[in-house]
Amino acid sequence: MHQKHDPDERRILKFPAVRPCEDVSPATLIEALIRVSRSIIACKTQFFSSQKRICREVIRQTEILLIFFEEIRDCGSGFSKTLNLCFSELHFALQKIRFLLLDCTRDGCRVYILMKSHFVANEFRVVVRSVGMALEVGIAQLGSLQVSREVGELVELLAKQTRKVKIETDPNDLFAMDSVRLTLDLLEHQLEPVRGAVSRVLGYLGIHTWNQCNMEVKFLEEEVINAEEDEDREICLLSSLMGFLCYCRGVIFDTLDKSEEITDRAGARELLRCLNPEDFRCPISLELMMDPVTISTGHTYDRLSIQKWLKAGHMLCPKTGEK
Repeated sequence: MHQKHDPDERRILKFPAVRPCEDVSPATLIEALIRVSRSIIACKTQFFSSQKRICREVIRQTEILLIFFEEIRDCGSGFSKTLNLCFSELHFALQKIRFLLLDCTRDGCRVYILMKSHFVANEFRVVVRSVGMALEVGIAQLGSLQVSREVGELVELLAKQTRKVKIETDPNDLFAMDSVRLTLDLLEHQLEPVRGAVSRVLGYLGIHTWNQCNMEVKFLEEEVINAEEDEDREICLLSSLMGFLCYCRGVIFDTLDKSEEITDRAGARELLRCLNPEDFRCPISLELMMDPVTISTGHTYDRLSIQKWLKAGHMLCPKTGEK
C-alpha cells in the first residue's frame, strides 16, 4: 500500500502517483492517508524559492485533512464502497501534491521551477480540484462516521474552498520570470545584461553562492542528458537556462568571490602585522627557520642548525644549557 519513490530516480515534475488497489482495507488506507498528509505538512519548514502562496495554501488544506483522517482512524471498518473510493482518490491526489512540493523545495532546480511556474500552478490547480471533488462525494457519507461537528464543518468548508480558491502564478514569480527572459534575450544578442537585475533574481530565488549556482548548472546538464527525443521545446529551455546560469556562475559570482578574496587578503595582512618576526628566527643561526623542530626542552630550532650544533659536539641546549 505504501508506495516509496526514490527522489534520485524520479525526474523533476514527473508524478508517479499510484492508486490504491480496490481491495485495500479501510484501516490501511486511512493510515496511508495520514502518512502522506504528514509528509506534505513536513514541507512547511522548507524554503520555497517560488510558488510560495500556492504551496502554503495546499499545506494548510492538508492540515485540515489530517485532522479529519486522524479522527476517523478508529472507525475504518464501517466504510462504504463510495467512501473507500473517495479516500482512494484523496490518496492519489495527495501523492501528487507531495511530489509537487518536493520539486518546489528541491535544491539545484530553482531557476527551472521558476520558469515552469505556469505548468506548476496548473498542476496544483488540477490536483486541488480533485481533492474538492473527492470531498464532495465523501461529505454525503460523513453521517456514517464518528466525526465531531467541528471537524465535519471544517471538511465541508474545505470542500467549498477548493472550488473557489484561485490558484494562479504569483505576481512576484511572474516579474522574476520576465527578468530571466530579458536576460536570455540580451545574451542571445550578445549584449551585456544588467548585473543588478540578474543579482536580484538570484537573490529572490535564494541563490547566493557560486556553489548554489553550480548546482543549478549541474541539474540542467542532467536534464538535457535525460530529456526524451520528442522534448525539443524542453531541451531548448534547458539549454537557454544553462547558458544563463553559466553566465551567472562566471560573472556574477566570480565578482563576489573576488570581493571575498580581497577581504581575506586584508585579514591576512592584519594578522601578519600582529606577528613578531624575531619569534621565527633560529636561536643558533639567527636566521628565519625554514624547517622548525621543537626539542624536549620546549624550544624550537631550524632542523639544519640543530644538526650542525650536535655535529660540532655540543650536547647542551643553546638556550637553557640543559643536556
